[in-house]
Amino acid sequence: MNLPKPKILAFFDFFFPAYKSGGPARSSLGLVETLGMYYDFEIFTRSTDKDFKEKLQGIESADWCDVKGAKVFYSTNAIQILKASKKVEYDVYYFNSFFSAAFTILPLLLISLGILPEKPIILAPRGEFSENALAIKNWKKKIYLKLFNSFLYNKVIFHASSNFERWDIIKATRVKYSQVRVALNLRPISEFSAIQYKPITKESGELKLVFISRISAMKNIDFALRVLKNCKTNITLDIYGIVDDKAYWSECKTLIAELPAHIKVVYKSEVSQKNVFGVLQNYHVMFLPTRGENFGHSILESFMANRPALISNVTIWRNLEQQKAGWDLTLHDENLFVRKLDELNAMDNDTYQQFVSGAHQMAQNYFYDSEKVKAYKKLFDY
Repeated sequence: MNLPKPKILAFFDFFFPAYKSGGPARSSLGLVETLGMYYDFEIFTRSTDKDFKEKLQGIESADWCDVKGAKVFYSTNAIQILKASKKVEYDVYYFNSFFSAAFTILPLLLISLGILPEKPIILAPRGEFSENALAIKNWKKKIYLKLFNSFLYNKVIFHASSNFERWDIIKATRVKYSQVRVALNLRPISEFSAIQYKPITKESGELKLVFISRISAMKNIDFALRVLKNCKTNITLDIYGIVDDKAYWSECKTLIAELPAHIKVVYKSEVSQKNVFGVLQNYHVMFLPTRGENFGHSILESFMANRPALISNVTIWRNLEQQKAGWDLTLHDENLFVRKLDELNAMDNDTYQQFVSGAHQMAQNYFYDSEKVKAYKKLFDY
């Protein structure tokens, strides 16, 4: 006799078909698609994407929809969520952000007041406790952290996507080591197997870089542009991404205008998820000197597309050069990035193809790691 699957009530700021939030939306979809055979997911999410402009296409607001094997309630306000949640049976709460006002802070408040039933709480901060992330809107975050540490810290199990993030969480909160469980972010294996590969050659004296991510201070494009300004060789960089911070992007455009003639940087606008692998394969290297990632979906996508990545050393993707999959360097030394880019410009095709193979192997290692699902069972099964 088949036992009923445990039911997880999840609160996501954004869920499929939303995509403009980047990694969090992809993590949410990967979670549901990969674990749907083990758990029933009932999800509250917004009826808009991250720009909050238009309602998501093909969805019904304020009603339950069948989406990707889950029951999803696309809401327009908190009152709808409160009314609908009282009609749902579930075993576990799962939150996909720590600082989301509508989809974490409000529900946690309702749970603490007894308005929503007390159930096990699992919370994934998605990199929000990294040192650089906490520095943004610092005073507001400090206030909420103080309240959390006073009233809720002992009621929550945190989901970290790496051991690095585990220690960020422990440092920022009062939780014990045992209250933080590590489970790597999920992407469906069908996504990897469906990629159509396109070869690329690399001649000495050329280097085509690509940046694909949200345009915000955390992604550190200004650092990339300062590095490029000091490079001595011919390099192109094409930038794809949604502009999260217009003031920041204005500063970046000023830096672009100051670049020397042998450095070409072009903004190509955003790219849809279905086209991202085709775009990546037009370039030699993904360049993403991020200030911190709890996972780094764009970095994984570079490996999936058989392209090495030049990144900072504050992600889970470490020791890339040893694995011939890319390069992870410290942000404390801009000249190190300058030297590496000029070195990559001089790299010949035979050497470069070793890194193409290494990138593919990194993706394979991720997708065929059977321990990922086991880690989620330890996370959700009480």
